[in-house]
Amino acid sequence: MVSYSGEGKRQLSSDLDEEEIRKLEGILRRRGARFIPSRNRYERFRARLNGSLVMAFTTGRIVYHEDLADVILEALRKEEVVELGSDEVGKGEDLGPIVVAAVVLDGRSLAFLRSRGLLDTKSSSTLRINYVYDLIVSRALSIGIREISVKEFLTVWRRRNLNRLLASWHREAILRALNGVKRVDRIVVDCFDRRVLSETLSEIADEVDAELVLEERADLKYASVAAASIVARIRRENLMARGDVGSKWRRGLRRGP
Repeated sequence: MVSYSGEGKRQLSSDLDEEEIRKLEGILRRRGARFIPSRNRYERFRARLNGSLVMAFTTGRIVYHEDLADVILEALRKEEVVELGSDEVGKGEDLGPIVVAAVVLDGRSLAFLRSRGLLDTKSSSTLRINYVYDLIVSRALSIGIREISVKEFLTVWRRRNLNRLLASWHREAILRALNGVKRVDRIVVDCFDRRVLSETLSEIADEVDAELVLEERADLKYASVAAASIVARIRRENLMARGDVGSKWRRGLRRGP
């Protein structure tokens, strides 16, 4: 995250739907915010409240100073939903392990993390990522992790079977996250192969009576998947710091048929 020029305040961003943006505008007006003329056709509105700035864009993106996070939270929808998001990191990297994480969050925690800029954390500093990671851990109903070391990957990988391996690791992480959770309404996975993921995960979703959502770039839309991405990233960085930094692709590969 960067700060607005000259103001020294941290900037956050999130994506709101039409209803949430209208609610935010109403909250700002009730609190006496000063609305400032928009600077271009992409701005829906900009306003100042207690010395801090919030801008809403026609795309649904809002950008705001961090001390307005609770105002943003008030505008966000708190669904009566329990959502599990699953994502992996490291599959495209030459060095280091693969980590799959599954995170279960209820509606209020999903909204809280959105208000803290979760969906925009991939471009954040390491300090910010660690801060958001701590928020996720404190808010999650459950977290499931599957870590695949470089050594294990070199043992099990064969040409053309990566997606099936990834799907099986997502399955393991999801089952671990589901352990002890009374209810899950929606399981969302960042999709890399719809057919393979559906074959691997549909039975689990049916067993817990949950909707299975498989979407590409799901981490940009679903807070649970963004949370899983952050958890997986931190866990992977910790493994690499402890020495799991070998090459997965350039040496020692056992190439099967």
